[in-house]
Amino acid sequence: MSTSIYKPNSKNSGSAFSFRYGVQKNGEPCLYVNAIQQYSWNSESKTGNFSKNSSDPSKNLNIKFNEFECGAILSSFKRRYEYNTFHTHEKNKTTIKFTP
Repeated sequence: MSTSIYKPNSKNSGSAFSFRYGVQKNGEPCLYVNAIQQYSWNSESKTGNFSKNSSDPSKNLNIKFNEFECGAILSSFKRRYEYNTFHTHEKNKTTIKFTP
């Protein structure tokens, strides 16, 4: 199951997100999140383009959340409290923060 959200804008500062349910190598469920920055804007058709940023690592990110992280994120939304986490993979380090 997957869901995508695209929000381009004329300022060329939009984003696109993709959420996909998966299973880790150990059989545990996980959620894959991909995000990419908008590349361009076509004012005639009022559409944004994201595809050219897909190969630029500074313009996109990929994160895998386990079931406990997903639960903590949902709980922070529901109960309106701050949630922080830190992910690292090889040389990449990502800080994630959700706050009311």
